[in-house]
Amino acid sequence: MTSSTAYVLYQNVLIDASLSVSSTSAGSHAQNAIDYRTTTFWQPDLSGSQWLEIDLAAPALVDSFGLYRHNCATAQAVVTVKRWDGVAWVDVLELDDLADDQCVFKMFAGVTASRWRVLFECAAVDPVLAVGVVMLGRALHLPFGMPVGFVPPRHNRNTEIINNRTESGQFSGRSIIQRGSKSDLIQNQIKPEWLRTYGEPFIQHAEKKPFFFSWSYVRYPQDAVYCVASDIAAQPYKDHGWQSLKMALECMG
Repeated sequence: MTSSTAYVLYQNVLIDASLSVSSTSAGSHAQNAIDYRTTTFWQPDLSGSQWLEIDLAAPALVDSFGLYRHNCATAQAVVTVKRWDGVAWVDVLELDDLADDQCVFKMFAGVTASRWRVLFECAAVDPVLAVGVVMLGRALHLPFGMPVGFVPPRHNRNTEIINNRTESGQFSGRSIIQRGSKSDLIQNQIKPEWLRTYGEPFIQHAEKKPFFFSWSYVRYPQDAVYCVASDIAAQPYKDHGWQSLKMALECMG
């Protein structure tokens, strides 16, 4: 089990209390960043230092950060996760090298705190920062890595290509419709105790909302995706009392 570097992030402490922000532009709202939707955005009204902050009723253990549908690289933003230690804000994670505006999933040593802040320090004036999905929580470590036959999301693009031709059949161009990618979360042998304690809460979430999936965090951290389950198979018993877990995924990252 310890050799697995597969994780999902579905818990988000940012939804567990009222979320405050440094500023919002007209028509934007802080909740847009934590509603799991990829079509709504929190957008501050200025560049410079902007933040999302939460003060929980009880301390929470956090070890992972997820970001999707954002323009942080374009806005030249340094992203820092901070915790309040009772006296000052302490850096937990800093992302100062974002090369593009793609999906981000990062882990760090687990820290327990009740007050958290995600700071965006934007160097660019235009465009203004826009954040569609931000998650901060404790990742679920899958017991096993993906098995033989698994196809990484980046190698299973769900792209529709329409070739355009003239009346005489000559090639005149093509239309490409990007629909993300497909993959599967596969655990062929898991203990029933793990499934009941950790798997079932994840399944209940996946039935309703998206989540981050990193199939090989150590070797291919750039392959992390934000995805939804399109099918959740039954979890039958197998040899020696093991069970299985399989989800078909539609990936957006």
